[in-house]
Amino acid sequence: MRFIGDRSKLDAKLRKLMDGIEERTAQNSRINFTVAINYGGRDEITRAAKALALKVAAGGRLPPRRLMPRRLRRIWIPRACPIPIW
Repeated sequence: MRFIGDRSKLDAKLRKLMDGIEERTAQNSRINFTVAINYGGRDEITRAAKALALKVAAGGRLPPRRLMPRRLRRIWIPRACPIPIW
């Protein structure tokens, strides 16, 4: 079980409970269950862009031609979710 979204405004007890659930279910592999709490696509894109900008500002180089979905996936929140196979 995974929780995605901004947990910062949630009660500390609830965050601790969520962390414990994630730890206890981390090795489960039959079912992927993701719960989105305080989650929004725009906010997620903003967080991913900020993380990428901080990495580049810290001395990393990333030419625009190398900015691809697989690179963004490394910093995207739903990275915990498996890539669907159709």
